[in-house]
Parts: sequence; C-alpha cells; structure tokens
Amino acid sequence: MLRNESPSDPAPADVVMTGGTVHTVDSADRVAEAIAVAGGRIARVGTAGEVAPLIGPRTRVIRLRGRSVLPGINDSHLHGVWLGQMWPDLLMDQMAAGHHGGEPLPRLETAEARRGAILRTGELLASLGVTSYTEPGLGPGEDAGPSGCFGSAVLRDYADLAAEGLLRARVTALMLFGELDGASSLPGLLAGLRDFVPPADVPGRFRVAGVKIFADGIPPMRNAWTDEPYADGTHGGLLVEGGSETEAEALPQVPVALTMVGGRVVHEL
Repeated sequence: MLRNESPSDPAPADVVMTGGTVHTVDSADRVAEAIAVAGGRIARVGTAGEVAPLIGPRTRVIRLRGRSVLPGINDSHLHGVWLGQMWPDLLMDQMAAGHHGGEPLPRLETAEARRGAILRTGELLASLGVTSYTEPGLGPGEDAGPSGCFGSAVLRDYADLAAEGLLRARVTALMLFGELDGASSLPGLLAGLRDFVPPADVPGRFRVAGVKIFADGIPPMRNAWTDEPYADGTHGGLLVEGGSETEAEALPQVPVALTMVGGRVVHEL
C-alpha cells in the first residue's frame, strides 16, 4: 500500500532504501530510485531527493549501490503447515542420499507442533522473498486427517500467531468442509457454513476468504477428470454433487475457490 506524506511535514521513516532500482509493478510499471517504509507500510517512492526528507535520526538507511528492490512474491496455493512439517525433508537431493523408504512423519496433534510448522514455513518463505500466500483448504473436513496439517485448529493457530505479531507473511485461508482432494456435496457445504465459525480476521495479516471445493482430483490418484484415459482405462470424474437451481439460488453468498485439474472438467465447467 502506498501512503504519501505531506512533503512539508514528513514523518521519519523506519527504513529507507536508496541509490538503486525500485520496481513498483504498479499500473504504470514505474521504476524509481528510492523507497521509504514507515510502520510496515510504504511511505514514499521516488528519486533519492524525494525520499531523503523522510530520513530521520533513527531511520535505517540501506545504500543499494545499484541493486534492485522488488515487491514481495505472493504464492496463491501453498500448504504452509504441511511444508513446515516436512521441511527440510522435501529436498530431493537429501531424500535421495541414503533414504530408501522410512516412516511417515507423526501427526501434528498439538497447537505447539502446528505453530512450529507455521513459523518454520514463515522463515523459509521470508528468506526467498515470499511475503504472502493462500492456504487452499483448512477446516472441519480434515479434523481427522492423517497429517493434522489441514484441520480447523490450524485456522485458529494462524489467527493466534497473526494477533501475536509472529506471522511472517500475510495469509489468506479457504475453509474446507470435505476431505482434502475429496468429494463435496451441497448438504455438506451448507452444514459446514451453518455449524462452523472461523476465527476472526486479523487485519493486514490473516483472513478467511471463502470456501475450497474440489471439482475433481489429481492425476497421481487417477481421479482428475481427463479427456484421455489413464493406463487402467479410467478417466476419473467429478467430485462434486450437483443441486437444483432452487438450491443454488438459496446458497449463502460466499466466495468459492474451485480446483479443476483434468481437461474434461475444465471443458464441462
């Protein structure tokens, strides 16, 4: 968010980066020379001279010396708790070096374990320049799931960490009322919306934006609805049950994120 202070009475910035190339990626794709940040928000972008008045006695000044500044990266589909539980065992070179099979990781049973996974993911993403992401499916449908990474308790953990100021990234979450990569039904959706109350948003850090529904599955499980058959001759199929127009019109106005993987489901829907 860009906030411009009055040039006649600028408030000192917390951080100023100057002497480089600042890619704003705004509607005009402007490129600037310096940027000032105050209170976690962008206070000014412009030439070194335009930003200099925001440098105060306590401002941290970073001399870019020609280096570039880019906006933070957003990952629109990232299973943050699962990543934090698995990291660094997901690194393929480490897995290949002497790892032949093994036991699955234990289920995340406690808030401490889940919070630890979220914090590990935050540190990893911050090191890579990823500053926001979407958790694409957390909720009651996975409360009994084998990993413990996708249940409704995770939503509360995210909200708590955000309220405590510990969440490194801005996180958007989608509620899940069926199993991950599993079937959904209209009655199940309505029951979930009626019975489940998600945690309150934490402005600027965490929000629950809608509901996740899987239209079909994924190719490794052979349930993505494809035009061409799998090796066993099947095509997968829909994982959602249709309703009448009357039922559809009675649905609450809730944003829905619909996962579609196979070519057939994309053509049909």
